[in-house]
Amino acid sequence: MASVKPPAAGGKATTEGAELYNVTADIGEKTNLAQKNPEKLKVLAALWDTWNAGNIDAAWGPRRAQERTQRPARRSRAAEAQRNQPAN
Repeated sequence: MASVKPPAAGGKATTEGAELYNVTADIGEKTNLAQKNPEKLKVLAALWDTWNAGNIDAAWGPRRAQERTQRPARRSRAAEAQRNQPAN
């Protein structure tokens, strides 16, 4: 099993710095086998990259947070009703 890092800026994840574990023999993922088996990691990373190419960008992360802050704030119905009431 290869382990990949989540996207840093709300985009797609990559296999850069991926780790490789034999979860059958190492359930706690203590021994990273990436250096011992670079070819296996390369094959699995290529398969993962092909799969990931069809995925949409993550809905979380700094880029998405920035998009949310740039939108106008939504008011609740109660706040809108209170705002539209005539002053006494």
